Amino acid sequence: MFDSNEFIVILNKLLTLRTKEESLLRSLNKVKEANQIPFRLKNYKKWITIIKKNGKQIKTIADVETFDCSDKLKKKISEFIEFGIIIDIKKTEKTLKELNKELINSSNSSNSSGDITIHINPSPTNEAFDNILNIESNKSSNTNTTEPKFKKKKTRGDTRPSGGDELVIFDLQRIMGIGPSNAKKLLGLGANLKILIDEWDKFINLEPSFKITTAKNIREQSQFQSKLEGIIRNNTNYLKELTYHQLIGIKYFEHIEKRIPRDEIKNMEKLIKSVVSKIDSPKMNVEICGSYRRGNITSGDIDMLLTHSDYKTEEDINKFRVNPLMEFIRILTQIHFIKDHITINGDTKYMGMCALGDSPYARRIDIKFVPTYCYINTLLYFTGSFNFNIKMRNHAKSKGYKLNEYGIENLKTKEIKTSFETEEELFKYIDYPYLTPLQRDI
Repeated sequence: MFDSNEFIVILNKLLTLRTKEESLLRSLNKVKEANQIPFRLKNYKKWITIIKKNGKQIKTIADVETFDCSDKLKKKISEFIEFGIIIDIKKTEKTLKELNKELINSSNSSNSSGDITIHINPSPTNEAFDNILNIESNKSSNTNTTEPKFKKKKTRGDTRPSGGDELVIFDLQRIMGIGPSNAKKLLGLGANLKILIDEWDKFINLEPSFKITTAKNIREQSQFQSKLEGIIRNNTNYLKELTYHQLIGIKYFEHIEKRIPRDEIKNMEKLIKSVVSKIDSPKMNVEICGSYRRGNITSGDIDMLLTHSDYKTEEDINKFRVNPLMEFIRILTQIHFIKDHITINGDTKYMGMCALGDSPYARRIDIKFVPTYCYINTLLYFTGSFNFNIKMRNHAKSKGYKLNEYGIENLKTKEIKTSFETEEELFKYIDYPYLTPLQRDI
């Protein structure tokens, strides 16, 4: 949800930082650069006026494209909804630090004590946001060799409420599989996030076998689920209201809230590609999408596309003697990479929990097995980002097309175009400038 008042606070902070930047530039006799700042300040003041007047019209990221303002302001609003801050804040803070150092060095070299240093309070760290900053600055990802700190995931575009029922509902939705209606139902029963977690801990003390994070083979999984649900139904007050999917969300709650370092996903990718090559090489292929493909240093989960050259249309799924996705899952379970199944049915979709070796954290993994005719469309969709997908779909609509993960429909003729060879070809088809996956992290 877009908070216009909080966004105005951010813009006012940017005004303050840019004013400090202008002062430092003039102190360093960089008149040309300093003279550019007042124009930016004028823009920021204009933006504040627009948001004060009409900002209430924006509720979600989808409203941004239709909002009556400049493209620059739309970009800033989208950044704020996604990250809780805008990129110019971090860029200006970085510039101020560099100018401060330059001013100090200049003062030391001239033995002057008259110049002052301007201090700033750094904005909160946001790893995905910082990654965009690094890309724009053309920094090598190799400059940061330390493992990124884990941080909690946030509901996209939402600010955590300060209290009351809204806070309870917000926190309940942090559990995988729980949406607004489930959260409201649990609230009505007197449950909250802490109560559910505490009840799970008590249940595990009674039934420690369910704490083990080793997935069963698919045939045993149904029996396992039925047994778990039966015991919970007879021994808990609130957990009995949850589906198996949601129970797994409780079981791995702390794990799911952790971000996944890029290096960890790289190692998973090596293992996964090795397994695929042994099942049916070179016909099978796997691609990790999402924030990983966009170059982020951490990800919330693992989104994966699986293809097979014999799977050209949806009907071809029935031609396989052994479903490639199910065989893939069977082997990943056998080598103990998959720790728990969330879904066990379906020929084309899978959700589960996985981990490398003795990793302390299990990670969310989604695998989609897609026919080759729509691979490029699905690859584009699964890569994201969320904001970019909305922007591109709105552009396609303005050109008379409907874009989704299965193809591009001409809204006039109803003709559907599929089977693109590359993403570049798809971009060209709707007259959209090609952007690499790294450039789509907006």
